[in-house]
Amino acid sequence: MPVIFADNFDSNIVWTKQTKTSGEVITIVTLPDGTKAAQFSTDGVEAGEMCYLQETLPSTYNELFFRAYVLYKDVPAAGKYSVPLNMRNREASGGAVAYVQVGPGSRLYLKYNDATGEKTVDTGIDIVPNRWYCIEIHAVVGAGTGLVQLFVDGVKVREVLNIDNATTIGPVQFLAVGERWFTGQVPHIVLIDNVVAATEYIGPLVAPKPKLTINSSPELGVPVYIDNQFVGNTPIIVELVAGTHTVRVESEVTR
Repeated sequence: MPVIFADNFDSNIVWTKQTKTSGEVITIVTLPDGTKAAQFSTDGVEAGEMCYLQETLPSTYNELFFRAYVLYKDVPAAGKYSVPLNMRNREASGGAVAYVQVGPGSRLYLKYNDATGEKTVDTGIDIVPNRWYCIEIHAVVGAGTGLVQLFVDGVKVREVLNIDNATTIGPVQFLAVGERWFTGQVPHIVLIDNVVAATEYIGPLVAPKPKLTINSSPELGVPVYIDNQFVGNTPIIVELVAGTHTVRVESEVTR
C-alpha cells in the first residue's frame, strides 16, 4: 500500500500546521492500553471554534484514501456539529473535496463539494460516545467521473458516483483532523489516532492473533493438543484465533 502520510501520535505532533481558537487545546494522551492518541479539547465559549491539525501533502492527488480512528467523549448537542476528518483542495472556505461531519446530534454524515456546491449524505449511523470508529474517506476527482466513498469499520456505508468535483474544486492537497468548524456548545473532547493517507484502500488495523505460552515442569517435551489437534511439545508458543479453545497437555503422569 503506497502510504503518503501516517501518524499514530506515538511521538511529538509532526503535522505541518496547528490551528486553535482561544481556549482550545491539542495534546497527545496515553490510552489505557499504553498507546497514544491526539486529543482535541474545545471549551465551548466561541460561536465557532477551531482545534485541528493540518498536513500539506507532498503533491496533489486526484485519488486518495484517508483513514483515522475517531472517538467522541460526547457527541455534539442538538443543532451543533463537528468535523473530525477533512480532505481539502485549498485552505480557504469552500475548499473541501470530501469530509465527515458528526451532528447535529450524534448522526454521521458524508459531505463533499461538486460543481454545484456542497452536498450532504446521511449515513444512517449514530455515533456512540467513548467508542472507537475506523473512518475512511475515498475521493476521486474528475469532471463527471469523480466519486466519494465512506467506509466505517471496514464497511462501505455510502458511495456517490459520476460527480464533477474537478471544475470548481480540484485534487486533494491538504488533510485535517480534529475539530474544524466546530459550532459553539459545551466543552467537548475528540480523540484521533492511527491516521493514514494512501493511494489504495487502507482499511481497519489488523489485530494481532492472541498467543498462548505453555510450559511444563519438571517434565519437558510434553505433547500439547489444542481443540484436539496436536500442535507440538512444551515449551511452546501457539498463535490462536480469538475465541474459546480446549487445551490438553499429556504428561507421563496423565497418560
